[in-house]
Order: sequence, then C-alpha cells, then structure tokens
Amino acid sequence: MIYIVVGLIIILFAYLEAFDTSKKNSRIVLAVLCFVLVFFAGLRDGVGTDWLAYYNFYLETTDRVEIGYAFINNTFSEFSIHYNIFLLFTNSISIFLIAKFIRTQSPFYVLGILIFYSNLFLYYNFSGMRQAMAISITCFSYSYALDKKFIKFLLLVVLASTFHSSASVFILIYFIPREKISFLHSIFVLSGFFVFYQFLNLISDFITLYTANNANYYINVIEKSDSLLTLFLIGITVRLVILIVVFTFKKKLFAIKNFRYIFNIYLFGLLIYLSTYMISPDIGVRLSSYFLIFDIIIAGNIIGVVNNAKYRVLIVTIFSLLALYRLIGYSKSEGYNYFSIIENAL
Repeated sequence: MIYIVVGLIIILFAYLEAFDTSKKNSRIVLAVLCFVLVFFAGLRDGVGTDWLAYYNFYLETTDRVEIGYAFINNTFSEFSIHYNIFLLFTNSISIFLIAKFIRTQSPFYVLGILIFYSNLFLYYNFSGMRQAMAISITCFSYSYALDKKFIKFLLLVVLASTFHSSASVFILIYFIPREKISFLHSIFVLSGFFVFYQFLNLISDFITLYTANNANYYINVIEKSDSLLTLFLIGITVRLVILIVVFTFKKKLFAIKNFRYIFNIYLFGLLIYLSTYMISPDIGVRLSSYFLIFDIIIAGNIIGVVNNAKYRVLIVTIFSLLALYRLIGYSKSEGYNYFSIIENAL
C-alpha cells in the first residue's frame, strides 16, 4: 500500500505542476521528491527480490560482480559501515544523476519523476541496485553524446559498465540519428546493434567473469511466466502510449531542439524491447531500460508544449493511471512487502 501512497503524492504534485506553467516551484518539488525516494530506498529492510543476494555481498564482500560496484560495496563493508548507510549513499548518487538528467533535458519535472518511480525506481533501486547505478550514469553521459564529446561520453559509459555490464549497449546512442530516421540509417543502426550483440560476451569478460553465466541463467534457467505473451502485450501497450501522445502533438514536439534525437533513442529502446523480451523478459527489460528511460524526458516536454490546461490534465491522468497500474502490481508482490529499519527499531 505504501507504494501507492507515495505514487499518489507524486501524482498530486504532477497535477499541480501541470497548472503552474511558470514552473516556480518545480525545482523545490523535484528536490523534495528526490529526497523522499532516496530515504524510501535507503531505509528499507529486507525489501526487494534481490535483497538477500546484495546483503550477502555486503556482509562477506564480493568479487562476483562488476568491479565498480564491488569496489564501493567492499570498501563500505570493510569499514563496517551499516548497510543502510551504504544504501543511502548509492541511492543518493543514483537519484541525483536522474534528477540532473530531468532538470537539464526537460522543462517540467514531476511527471518524469512519476514515470521513473513507477517504472524503473522500484525495479532497480529496490532490487537491481547495480543497474540502478549504471542507468543513472548513462543518463548523465547523454549530455556529452548530445554535444558530440565522444571521449567523455565513452568514459562515462565505461564507468557505468563497471556497475552493470549491460550499460555498454548505451554506446549505440552516439550513432542513432539526430534527425528524421531514413531507411538506410535504420539498417545501419540495426546492423550495428546485432554486431555489438555478437561481441557482448567478449566485452563482458573485461568487466566480470560471471556476466555470460548470468545471461545464460536469465535465458535458460529463470522460469518464464505462463502468461508471458499477455505480459509482453501489456508492456507494448504501455510503451505505445508514449508514441500515441507524441504523434498527437508531433508538430510542436519535433520543433523542440534535440527532441527528435531523444525520441529516436526511445524508439531504439522499444525495438530492443520488442526483439528480446520473448527470448528473456529480464534481458529484454534490462537492455531496453537504458533507452526507454528517455520517456521521463519526453513526458516533461509533452507537458511543456501543451497550452490547453485540460489537455495537460488529461495527459497527467493517462500517465498516472499507467503508474498506478504498475504500483498495484508491486503492492501485491511478497518480495516488496515494505519494512524499514526505523520501523524495526521502534
């Protein structure tokens, strides 16, 4: 239930921001909501499907994960720092970088935070902690790709890959077209993706010896849901909402500087999702997340170009319903029964 309550609070601020076209309070609200998310994730106790694995990494130290996460994990562990301090530290970095990404690339912030919270925050910051760090770093690296500063962009992607090797796929955004996609460019990008995929195991060996085994585990060992096709179709429907809204206001949106590039990155992520999900839902979601997270930027830009208050309210309502749908799912999951160290200390 707490996930829905937090979601409703964010939704309330999203509606208020939709009416406040001056954006005077947006930065304050963004900061407050980010602090809430940091403490929400950082003070949890036993929450998240991967809690036990990460907690054991911390208690015993580890060399079984990517070197970037292992370094931070082992450093905090060897100094006998409380695990929740470590969680507060890692989530502060992750959420700060996401907030910076939203602030620099979107005119409106709260709707993006709502989408991030319901779609990626609970999935990664509560469970896939390494990838939460990796995604936040790739989001930060986007500005260097945008400015065509390839070396800085590459170094940040490499850094992200030391937290989760899947982040290396983000290098492809540098080669995604920044204008309207031509047929030949589409073939080039697709070819690049498949070549990259063939060398993914080789690249992963430089980061961790366990990545290839993990990929095999996700494909062949994890039990696939009996309703896999239904979940796939629901995932497509949710993501197509972005496309429908974008094309409804395409004239104004595509007039925004760099919006075409952002939208092309999102389309590329959707392509990855469509092509990999039925092979392995986990891999499909993990790979596509680096690109589909750009929906938090697209949503803010949509609010920015819509002048009619009724349409802004309608858009916030649509995304709020999608968010609540996801949050209800988390509320029903046993692995997400929320407990905090504060609650347990009383």
